[in-house]
Amino acid sequence: MTRNELLTYYVSHCQKTLANHARAKRFLEKNGVSKEFVSDTFLLGYSDGSILEYCRENEPLRSELERGGLLQNGRDLFKGCIIIPVFDENKEPVNIVGYSIHSQKKERMISLRSDGIFNAPFLKNCSDVIFTNNPLTALMLIAAEVPNTT
Repeated sequence: MTRNELLTYYVSHCQKTLANHARAKRFLEKNGVSKEFVSDTFLLGYSDGSILEYCRENEPLRSELERGGLLQNGRDLFKGCIIIPVFDENKEPVNIVGYSIHSQKKERMISLRSDGIFNAPFLKNCSDVIFTNNPLTALMLIAAEVPNTT
C-alpha cells in the first residue's frame, strides 16, 4: 500500500466516523464550520479510535498504519481529533492534521508530518493569501466565503 493509499484509507474511515459522531459535528458547528460543502470539499473526518477494531483481524493493515505513523504505541495517533487532510495539487493526501475536540487537552493540534500547505491547490490561483495558525481557523474562514486561506 502506498503512502497516499494509506492516508486515503484512513481519511475515508474518519469521514464515515464523523458522519455518525454528534459531538464532533457540534464541535465543528460551534467553531464556524457548519457548511456541508466545507466538510465535503476538504474530506473532514473524526477519529474515535475505531480503526484499531479493523486492525484486530487484519495484521497487514495494522502494520501499514504503524509504518505510516497513524498508529503509535498501539494507539490511534489522532483519536479524539477532527481530521483535516492536506492535499497536493492532484488532490492526493500528503499529510493529516488533527484538532482535538477536547478543550482540556494540552496540545490541541497535531500533525502526521511537518510538510504540506493546507488548501494549496486553490491558493496557486490567488493573488492574496490569508495565513492562519491552524487549519480549523482556515476552514472557518473558507466557510465564511474567504477561500484564499491557509
